[in-house]
Amino acid sequence: MKKILSLLALLMLCIVGANAETVAKYALSVDDTFTSGQTVEVKNGDAVVATITYGETGGADFKAAKSYTGIEGYTAFTEGNGVNGNKEGGTFYTITPTIDATISVAVCLNADKAFYIEEDGTALEDYNGIKVSEKFYGTFEFEATADKAYKVYCAGSKLGFFGFELMKEQSVDLTAEKTALEALISKVEAFGINMLADDVEAAREALNDPNATAESLTTATATLKANVIADMLEALDLVSQFATTYGYSDARMEQRIEMAKTLVEAGDLDQLSQMIPMVGSMAKPKIEDALTKIAGYAETMDNEAFNAALAEAQEAAEGTDYILTVQKLEAAASAFLVAAQEFVAKVDAIDTEGKEKGEELAAALAAAKAAMADETKNIVDKGDAIKALVQAYRAFEEANQLVIESMTIVGDFLGLETEDENFNPANGWAMVQDADNPAIWSLTKEGVVVEAKQYRYKATANGVYGVYELPAEGNQDFVFGTEEYPAGTYNLTFTADTENHKLTLVVDKQAEAAEFLILTLDGRADITEGKALLVEAADEVSANVWIKKEAAGARGFAKVPAAEIMEGGVAMFLIEDADLTEGKFSFYADKEFEIAKVTLLENPDAATGEQIYPVVETEAVYTIMGSVKESKYTGEEEAGFFGTMWDAAANEMAKGDDGLYTKTFENIYLIAQNYIQYQAAKDGEAIGSKAWKMVEEDGMYNIVFTFNPEDNTVTCDLQKPGVEPMPVYTLVGSVKLNKY
Repeated sequence: MKKILSLLALLMLCIVGANAETVAKYALSVDDTFTSGQTVEVKNGDAVVATITYGETGGADFKAAKSYTGIEGYTAFTEGNGVNGNKEGGTFYTITPTIDATISVAVCLNADKAFYIEEDGTALEDYNGIKVSEKFYGTFEFEATADKAYKVYCAGSKLGFFGFELMKEQSVDLTAEKTALEALISKVEAFGINMLADDVEAAREALNDPNATAESLTTATATLKANVIADMLEALDLVSQFATTYGYSDARMEQRIEMAKTLVEAGDLDQLSQMIPMVGSMAKPKIEDALTKIAGYAETMDNEAFNAALAEAQEAAEGTDYILTVQKLEAAASAFLVAAQEFVAKVDAIDTEGKEKGEELAAALAAAKAAMADETKNIVDKGDAIKALVQAYRAFEEANQLVIESMTIVGDFLGLETEDENFNPANGWAMVQDADNPAIWSLTKEGVVVEAKQYRYKATANGVYGVYELPAEGNQDFVFGTEEYPAGTYNLTFTADTENHKLTLVVDKQAEAAEFLILTLDGRADITEGKALLVEAADEVSANVWIKKEAAGARGFAKVPAAEIMEGGVAMFLIEDADLTEGKFSFYADKEFEIAKVTLLENPDAATGEQIYPVVETEAVYTIMGSVKESKYTGEEEAGFFGTMWDAAANEMAKGDDGLYTKTFENIYLIAQNYIQYQAAKDGEAIGSKAWKMVEEDGMYNIVFTFNPEDNTVTCDLQKPGVEPMPVYTLVGSVKLNKY
């Protein structure tokens, strides 16, 4: 997982002189750890000026940073990831700056190891395999280009890494340019106009740019001022248009708007900052009055889009940005006009439903149509005409209200012997009225068997014909026997909408009995005739459950009825004529649920048994294996104190209270310069990496191996037992009969 760390970043503002100054510094702290492929961002304030990536994804983890204070400004370094660096991989570090800069990288370089810094895969001329004669703790400096990757490593060794410093030449005092831009930003923000937010954000980005120059800052200041002028002219035009549209325009308000425009065009933002609130104080009550009127139209018609736009305008009106409120008000007005057109069309269609409008409704409809079509009418005039139409329509509906007490589905779906019987409302299927919307009636019939033919149907009101029917004339039909709807068993859902005079039918093919795979087990346990399987569900469930044996290709048991299975979340299978010892077998059910536990009982009456799912995990066995060599790269390997070389089953380690495993070989005599090579094993399989330990001097030792199972690392510690062994002397010589 990528981990972003908080880093030391030093920001130098208003830099004067031609010296290289620190833009950002990245330094490791003691015990810092990194995974291979991990990338860390290095920031100057909020701006990312570089990244550092440790090795590559999939490699070994880097060792925790340890203390070293020999390089000024750095206190710790990592010794790499345990793999020697090379051009392809191993221990390496990739620095990618986002700006042109000088980079000083602090490293620990072993003697006679070739050191490289590559830019996008090509070695820099000054760092193409250079070597030092003695182990080197210090820094190397190079010029870096923005967005290029600089790979730092040494061949044949593990390069130690302390961190790096990013420096940049600055020779211009930007105080004046930054101060001017900051002052303009503050002035524009004080207007409190939301439509200027994007302009301010762009200016702030320029102000915080670590590569900013006097020219870029001056350009940003000019651009912000130009954008503010353009946006404010647009905003003032919007207010003026609003006043005209809603009939609120007056000479005094127009005079203030024109004065504000003059100040904007002259670029006099200081005077404008005083004029804007004055225009706002005059416009705000007019805006609130217009919003109240439009909100009144919402009470006469229920339209989702209009209500949403109106809510946004009302929310904006609670703030101080009257320009934003006008924008939201215009959006609400547009949504109202769309809703009004839809309502006019609805009333206009009444004649097609077999009803007469009447003089009052016809007159209101004509007036609304004329107002909507008249471009000289403002939104208030149109809204008043629509409001009058809504009132006339409600009066018309009340006068012509139809009382529907019941709705019934009749037709071929009933499946009776004759057509008269199928279309007799007395035989029909009763629909249910919606509790929230009385105009909606619905019915779902499950398991209806249909043939390949056309089915006619309709809905009738109050159990008779002639009161209200859908459709008003004739029948609706649905054809089965097609590729999409073959003959078979279906669920049919009928919906009658008496407000919009529509009858709909939704047809769903009834699914076959569901079969869900719940759990698959190996037949390794002795599951034979006469025994029983006790199955416990994670939660209470009622379901049909059965077992299939993979080898047999058929169900091993008949379905257990739902009433008998999972009572209290437990089910039991009696093994009668099936052998589940070999192969795999699976539990299936007609509902999805989770099996928590499966126990094998010797018989159905047994109180306890063998848990076969989930398998009870046994604690792993960790061992230490290895060999002893005369030197690291030469000489033959010997088993030594290990007993047998590289035996993963021998030398078991003991677990301590801290979770670490240890193995101690006591009183072992070791010879200086010999190497102990070792590795841990888990349950007979090697884990982690091999490691070496060199014997510094001859002597008797207690050899302590410590293994950490969290990261699979193992250490070797050579401890003096406290008592040196007695020296061994050998007498050599010969015996002669006489001296000469």
